[in-house]
Amino acid sequence: MALQGAFLEVGANLGEEERAMTAALAIINRAGSPLSSDVLRYTKIDAVCGGVPVERMFRLRSGCCLYYRTEGGDFCDVCVLLNDETQKAACAPMSSAPAASDRHCRASNACAAMV
Repeated sequence: MALQGAFLEVGANLGEEERAMTAALAIINRAGSPLSSDVLRYTKIDAVCGGVPVERMFRLRSGCCLYYRTEGGDFCDVCVLLNDETQKAACAPMSSAPAASDRHCRASNACAAMV
């Protein structure tokens, strides 16, 4: 969800990540909200980038975008059809991995942004 991601990015840039995540989920999950979801959440991924331990928060989707069903498509790193371990392993940033489209939730090449 774009709202969830926007709050995370703004919060991270302001040094208020936890506050931003709490605010986003409060908006999304307020009573009667059509956006409400029990599975929409954030997760922390720990990685080592260039020998430096780093951590980064990622938003986890609440629904499948069906990209895997397109020609040449694949599962998003945070696809709800994948189990937690697979999601975390896919999001663990690798400094040597090529950059990929943000649309498909790829976390590769995130080390530069994390250190």
